[in-house]
Amino acid sequence: MNCSIATVSFMNAMPLTRYLKDVDPELNVLSAVPSLLPSMLKSGEVDAALVPVASLLADDSLDVIADLGICADGPVRSVLLKCGKPVNELRGVAMDPASATSNQLARVLLKNHFKVDAEVKQYDDPQAADARVVIGDRAFLEEPGVAGDYDIAEQWGKLTGLPFVFAVWACRKDFGSKRELSIVLDAAYEKAVDHLESIAAECADMLGLEYELCREYLLEVIKYRVGDPEREAMTLFKEMTGRL
Repeated sequence: MNCSIATVSFMNAMPLTRYLKDVDPELNVLSAVPSLLPSMLKSGEVDAALVPVASLLADDSLDVIADLGICADGPVRSVLLKCGKPVNELRGVAMDPASATSNQLARVLLKNHFKVDAEVKQYDDPQAADARVVIGDRAFLEEPGVAGDYDIAEQWGKLTGLPFVFAVWACRKDFGSKRELSIVLDAAYEKAVDHLESIAAECADMLGLEYELCREYLLEVIKYRVGDPEREAMTLFKEMTGRL
């Protein structure tokens, strides 16, 4: 089909994106950091995108395509709060400029789970903050924080008992080929399911990580189907961000 979609280059998205062009060679697939995808979609630069959930929940003009996303039920390993001080001493936290959802999730957890009055904001020098939100492949590659790392998907689970959804495929509500694209996205993911070990090997070579780490991450850690518990988690996340 003749349309453009935007995604991210992170390892966690590979099972959703690796075979898109195999399923439909006419697709125009672009890549950007998560925080830029909503504006690409809203501006009409692309017809659909792997949209951060925080952006989706804040925008009634967007619609979910397919029951696919980037989710975790427990530790996710690639979305971390890297602490330079004990968590109860945090006052300033550097946001990850690539993130939309994880910065908001950090705010929710700092207020409701860790019970600290800490501001998540942009820093010219993130190392000057008491802690940093770090997402994506960098979370695997950086050294732990001086005062330790907190996996914020794991902390969300401890707070709510629910999984967490970081991103979902979405389009504008006026997009006329939603069902057709949904079929393509689903077919691309189903093909990836049969090749997850080879995708893990590609990621290991690309990032310089151990194959077993990538294999476990893609096969066991990240969940890609959005079901009822995930939808419940999205609803709760929207409510909690509304109370910040």
